[in-house]
Amino acid sequence: ELMGTRGTAGTTVRGVTEASGVAARYFYESFPDIEALHLAVYDSVVEESARRSVTALAEAPDDHLARTRAVLAELVDLILADPRKGRILVLEATASPALGRRSLQESSRFAGMLASTASSGDPGLPTDDLPTDLRLVSQFLVGGVISTIGAVLLGIGLSRSRIGKVIRAA
Repeated sequence: ELMGTRGTAGTTVRGVTEASGVAARYFYESFPDIEALHLAVYDSVVEESARRSVTALAEAPDDHLARTRAVLAELVDLILADPRKGRILVLEATASPALGRRSLQESSRFAGMLASTASSGDPGLPTDDLPTDLRLVSQFLVGGVISTIGAVLLGIGLSRSRIGKVIRAA
C-alpha cells in the first residue's frame, strides 16, 4: 500500500512500522533494510504478473499471435486494474537504483518469454537460439508497453479498453 501510493521514497522503515503497528525491531527481523522490503514487494507483484500471464497463455487460442496478445493484455490489465501495482512495476522501478536493476532483469526475462511464445508457443523454452530480430522485437514490445502504461499512470488519459484495443490490433 505504501509503495503503491507514496512510492519508494515515501516507504520508510518508520512509515512501515507505523502503518503495520509493529516495532522497528520486528521489521529488521524480516528485512535487513528498507531496500530489501522494496525488492520483496516488487518481486511479489512481478510473480503475480507471471502467474496471471501463464494463466492467460493457457486460456488463449492455439495461435502464436493470439497467445502473445493475451500475455501483453494480461500485463496491461494487472497494472491498470490496480494502479498501486502499476506504480510499483513501472514508475517506482525507474526511481530506485535497486528496483531499476531488477526491472531491467525482469523486462529482459519477460521479453524472452514473449519471444519464445511468439516462436514456439512455449514461454519456457530458452531464447539463446531464437533469431536476434525476434528477441529485439520482443524487447521493444515489452519496453513499449511499459512506457505506455507509465504514461497512462501519469495521466495521459487513455483507458484500459483503449490500450486493450491497441494491443489486439498490434
